[in-house]
Amino acid sequence: MSKIIVVTGASVGIGAAILRASAAKGHQVIGLARRAEMIDAMAKENPDWKVHSLKVDVTKDAEVVEAFDWIKNKFGHIDVMINNAGVSKMTPLSEGNMDLWRQMYDINVFAVGSCIREALKIISDHGNIINVSSVLGQEICSFPGAAVYSSTKHALKVLTKGLRAELFEQRPGIKVTLLNPGLVDTPMASDWIKEGQGPPHIQAEDVAQAVLYILSTPKFVDVTELSVQHSGEYMSKIIVLTGANGGIGAAMLRALAAQGHQIVGLDKDADNIDAIVKENPDWKVESLKVDLTKDAEVGEVFGWIKNKFGQIDLLNPGLVESGMSADYIREDKESFPYYIQPEDIAPAVLYILSTPNFVDLLNPGLVNTPLAATWMEKDKVSFPHYIEPEHVAQAVLYIISTPQFVDPRPKRTLYYAKNPIFAGEMSKIIVVTGASVGIGAAILRALAAKGHQVIGFARRAEMIDAMAKENPDWKVQSLKVDVTKDAEVVEAFDWIKNKFGHIDVMINNAGVNEFAPVTEGNIDSWRRMYEVNVFSVGSCTREALKIIADDGNIINVSSVQGQETCTYPGMAIYSSTKHALKVITKGLRAELIQQRPGIKVTGYTDMTAQKIAKNNLLYIQPEDVAQAVLYIVSTPQFVDVTELTVQHSGDYAR
Repeated sequence: MSKIIVVTGASVGIGAAILRASAAKGHQVIGLARRAEMIDAMAKENPDWKVHSLKVDVTKDAEVVEAFDWIKNKFGHIDVMINNAGVSKMTPLSEGNMDLWRQMYDINVFAVGSCIREALKIISDHGNIINVSSVLGQEICSFPGAAVYSSTKHALKVLTKGLRAELFEQRPGIKVTLLNPGLVDTPMASDWIKEGQGPPHIQAEDVAQAVLYILSTPKFVDVTELSVQHSGEYMSKIIVLTGANGGIGAAMLRALAAQGHQIVGLDKDADNIDAIVKENPDWKVESLKVDLTKDAEVGEVFGWIKNKFGQIDLLNPGLVESGMSADYIREDKESFPYYIQPEDIAPAVLYILSTPNFVDLLNPGLVNTPLAATWMEKDKVSFPHYIEPEHVAQAVLYIISTPQFVDPRPKRTLYYAKNPIFAGEMSKIIVVTGASVGIGAAILRALAAKGHQVIGFARRAEMIDAMAKENPDWKVQSLKVDVTKDAEVVEAFDWIKNKFGHIDVMINNAGVNEFAPVTEGNIDSWRRMYEVNVFSVGSCTREALKIIADDGNIINVSSVQGQETCTYPGMAIYSSTKHALKVITKGLRAELIQQRPGIKVTGYTDMTAQKIAKNNLLYIQPEDVAQAVLYIVSTPQFVDVTELTVQHSGDYAR
């Protein structure tokens, strides 16, 4: 049966392939694109197709509204909405190019909201909404420069699930699908694929076939999520293989290097590793001669690896007919009836490495703060378990207070100091955003009480001044800053540089939540949340990195809703901002381990976004969160608290 289908970004790449495949099946297709003439050219070549082009910039709300009004007047309704328009820009997090961040979010997230809102006004009760995302929205991407793009796709995944939950209550006949292509040979992937050459990839037509499958399913079959990628596509990883000169190690080296992974092969004799590399010059393999029985050599080589790569993966197999085990197996078949070959290990390694990674964050549960209380009063939703901001603050204190047990030696071997110095006894210069109320205020109080110099950013700086006035011995400085305004952020950090010279800790705590059902498509509300919860983190991190100590800490305060997908009505957009922050935190950690490995990056999660009712509820205080922060900031130089979650023992994310 012919359907009326709207496709965004329909002029090139995946969008054009979907348009062609759908039109070839006899469907009526309306393609939205800024270069509508390219759609017209396809239609001209195929005069039997039922294709209409509309010149639309989907980042401009007025143009989206006008386009759907035209569609309503022309066709009356639509059956399928395919949100395909997307953009990818390579941009290192440490550079904090907020213009590029906003460009990606405008198209990959906000435009989806606008199109969904308008489509829902005219879509049939048994329609389909397909959001084209990416496998980079399924895993945490640590490719240099790709984290922001990946974060937009994680955000899209969350809002898609939120949309499905909302429509299940409002219009259960509408299907919602998240489509996740892997690497596709399109103009957007030109950085990776040159003239069809490059990493394993698929064609846009393969994605279009997936769309046709989704549309062909019976009314009662809902394809909620579909990933399609090349069978050989893996996220490249950095892997250290011991005993890589022969047997299991050599087999794994060949299998992993062939998949594009960076391999560091360790062995007493590296001649075979070198021979393998010589035979395969395109493989990314480093060979290092090391006697693993000699501690000094091990320490030196892993110090080299840490400085160059910062990450390893290891696998310990069972009994394998290889090297030293082969003689035992041959001499005593009865005692060793079951064994495997080196080549059998390699596929297991490939499988393990293909599974998703998860970013590490410090995660408080539902917290009793003014933000949460206001949200509750406005929306009349009761949540029975929550904590106080003070509990979160205690977590912050915990993070920054652990002892300096570990000391680097000249050859980068590590040892435990005889007289450990507790970092918590040394005053640090700490910047906290959103420091006037709630968790931010609790963190400020906890840190200042420990003797740290604290600079609090807030729009209501007078509230910080009031706390300082009550405690004249505290070293507290308030700065009136709207963190969503880049110029104010730059000015604030310039002032800090002139006043203090450097900082030791950057705590990105400022956050906001608004009730925003996906179906309503209130893009102004979406933007406000992203400006504070995501973009301001980029601005503050960029400026902080200019003056932070080489052994400093960056703590991003997130939410347990960034750990799971929240389907509370009206909460999906807030949750999507925290999923995005999770990806950005992991990406920042990956970048800094290459550029400035002494800086530690921690994701810390709070639940200020949740609503609170004051009757018989279980909750913690902001001070409990602050103690966790103190712990993070106090850890030794070589101990990195990558994730910490603090919540009431009765609090679960539903």
